[in-house]
Amino acid sequence: MCRTARFTVHCSQRKDKLERRRFCVTARVNLHIIITGVHEVQKAHFVPAMANPLKSEVIRLYKNLLYLGRDYPQGSAYFRERLKSAFMKNRDVTDPEKIKKLVARGDFVIKELEALYFLRKYRAMKKRYYDPDK
Repeated sequence: MCRTARFTVHCSQRKDKLERRRFCVTARVNLHIIITGVHEVQKAHFVPAMANPLKSEVIRLYKNLLYLGRDYPQGSAYFRERLKSAFMKNRDVTDPEKIKKLVARGDFVIKELEALYFLRKYRAMKKRYYDPDK
């Protein structure tokens, strides 16, 4: 009798699991139909909201700026806070042309930061090796 009870519990758990799987697949198919307007069960998959080909460029830009911000004159915490607020301000932009313009602007900021750091190093070297009176 114990074996039968255990078997029925196991079967009910298994049935529950299958029903959950069916629900998940149905939800994916419905989402696919809503997004594409095509009902194809074999190609049903979840399409994330941020499926943008420029996403990798934006992430690369953020990481590069974060790396360059370590040496920022007002401190890395200040730079990180400003960087995050700038990216969060434009997080809802979905137009590819607008995203490309923003990435180009970020690349310009990278060049400016590199020039700032180079100038700072140049001034430090000049101060060490040249006479300030001349």
